[in-house]
Amino acid sequence: MEFIIEILGEFIIQFVFELGANLCAAFVPDSAYRRFTNAYAKGFLYIMMGLGLAWLSSLLVGELLLPKSFAGLNIAISPLVVGGFMMMLGRWREKKGKHARDLEHFLYGYVFALAFAVMRYSLMLEH
Repeated sequence: MEFIIEILGEFIIQFVFELGANLCAAFVPDSAYRRFTNAYAKGFLYIMMGLGLAWLSSLLVGELLLPKSFAGLNIAISPLVVGGFMMMLGRWREKKGKHARDLEHFLYGYVFALAFAVMRYSLMLEH
């Protein structure tokens, strides 16, 4: 039971920081957001955001919630789950008639969560 709680804790940390990044993106004016069309540049931006927010989360939550033996599994599964959830969130927003942000598509959500998980794991290995 404790293991399941630890896995959920890691997912929740990543998801909360991803929603925070999405909230920050909401403050960017649509005109500036539409001009930023290069998919590679957007991917790089989300990787940098994932790395930066993972560093911040390591300051706030100073240790891995999972045992180190399962952290690699977290790197493999967590981005898929978070990316899928962000895709569902984007589809839900589009059904409501709102524009889905890039982070609410699977690939950008996956890239963000993967960068977050890898950075968090590497920072926690140092401790």
